[in-house]
Amino acid sequence: MYRYRVECILYYSSDTVQVDDSICPNFVSHRLRLLQWMVVEARRLVDKGDDESSNNESTAAALNAMGYEEAAQHVYGITYGEWKKRHQKKATEEQMEKYNASKSLHAAHDKTLLAARGDKPALVVKAAAAEVAATKEKGSRPKPILSNVCCQDADEVALPVAPPPSAAAPSAAANNSRVLCPFAPPALPTTLNKQQRPLTIGILTVSDRAFNGEYATGDLSGPAVQTAVQEVIAASSSLEITFTTAIVPDNAAAIQSKLQEWSDHGTMDLILTTGGTGMSARDVTPEATRAVVHVECAGLMSFVTAECSHQQPLASLSRGTAGVRGQTTIANLPGNPKGVGEIIPLLLPLLLHAVADLKTTAAL
Repeated sequence: MYRYRVECILYYSSDTVQVDDSICPNFVSHRLRLLQWMVVEARRLVDKGDDESSNNESTAAALNAMGYEEAAQHVYGITYGEWKKRHQKKATEEQMEKYNASKSLHAAHDKTLLAARGDKPALVVKAAAAEVAATKEKGSRPKPILSNVCCQDADEVALPVAPPPSAAAPSAAANNSRVLCPFAPPALPTTLNKQQRPLTIGILTVSDRAFNGEYATGDLSGPAVQTAVQEVIAASSSLEITFTTAIVPDNAAAIQSKLQEWSDHGTMDLILTTGGTGMSARDVTPEATRAVVHVECAGLMSFVTAECSHQQPLASLSRGTAGVRGQTTIANLPGNPKGVGEIIPLLLPLLLHAVADLKTTAAL
């Protein structure tokens, strides 16, 4: 029961935070209080006899052997001295000044109470030695821990590893230096393969300059969307697709008109807009989309944008939304071709499930 209580506190403690100890000394205090509590609780369990563990001779011996140093190993994952060598930074002069100025507030430790009251039982020592030997045999070492309290591996936090490229979600920017965040999109819905007509997708580029023909290369965003969509679908499905494309200026009325035209004919399954999702006065695609959809699903774009922002923080500046008008699903993509190539592998599988759900509902 004692070990169970310790694990519960280590796992569920609600007032732990994952921060650098030098920034938040209170976090260090929290861990010190926790290991002190472990020792005091061990004493209480044995002396008061109010726990089943105190009735077991070997368990009582193990509790009596629990001292400050062993408790520290439970909290830090390694001995306190080893933890300091690995992770503790040298205090700055400013930090030392604050430390010395607050000495009157420092807690006094009862060293006698926190000392071990006996040796570890032979079985406990033998088990610990076997564990160490097994670790050495495997040629592994314990991973550095930011804090055993919040169970965070420092290596995983500092160096997140992206999953290997998936056939179900290839990146349209394969030669890109960015790495997609570790979100595994669902498989494409198989029900769409059974429909008697191709999946129809409208790609609407929203850009004053593209509409006025000011780009020497022509519109790049719309083709980037089409390429990314084709790559995702071709990798895992034999679904046939037909595309309809158009370019409109950054004008709410023009955007709404095209969205309504494509949706109300009842033959467009999915509309992807690209551009007009920024924060300038001319970026009105989200507002125009909200004005025509019957059901908004803003959380979808917020989720995908948040996923992409792990690798490209500027992705969070996109204000795109999504929703449904009639039987047509509509989603706003950024105007940057590079961003489009990153978001489509994450977003398209989710959108196609929405399309499939609408078709299923309509057939009822």
